[in-house]
Amino acid sequence: MGVAVRPAVCVGDDHHAGIGGEFVGDLPASTWWRFPWLALGHGEAAYDVAVRRAHTGSMALMSDKLARLRASIEKLPETSEKLSHGAPTWWGGKKTFATYHSGSYDEGREGVWIKAPEGVQETLVSGDPRRFYRPKYLGPAGWIGVRLDGDTDWGQVELLLVEGYRLVAPKRALKKLDGEVE
Repeated sequence: MGVAVRPAVCVGDDHHAGIGGEFVGDLPASTWWRFPWLALGHGEAAYDVAVRRAHTGSMALMSDKLARLRASIEKLPETSEKLSHGAPTWWGGKKTFATYHSGSYDEGREGVWIKAPEGVQETLVSGDPRRFYRPKYLGPAGWIGVRLDGDTDWGQVELLLVEGYRLVAPKRALKKLDGEVE
């Protein structure tokens, strides 16, 4: 079990055309943040640096909350992490189930967007609107936004992550999660 870090591949942009495995030249300042790992090389270390730069504008230490999310998700079988739309995003098989945001979508507050079963979003948002919200773009599909400021209930976050993962994970991964396969 664990998270396989693989930066997404960019295709179709003129300034990336013809780039193989290594970055060549400088990206325009207006677009480097979308594909920061290209300027840093490949691999987990470059990815972590890219995430820190993209979300903080500096080499500041990675958020403790992001580290805690990663630790929770790496317990799940067959997950991977990719930078998607400038944010760390986790996949179970070929579909996403969680995305971390450093605050750009919620008035500067850190949060995680998690795929949720039908009806969960409405129940959580109406029950505690200070902690839960309907995230932009994915909210209409039932995803739940969880604010990670203040006293975060990490047990609840982990439960939501597992439920979101169960909605997208391949059957063989679910068997591993449930202990049916070694």
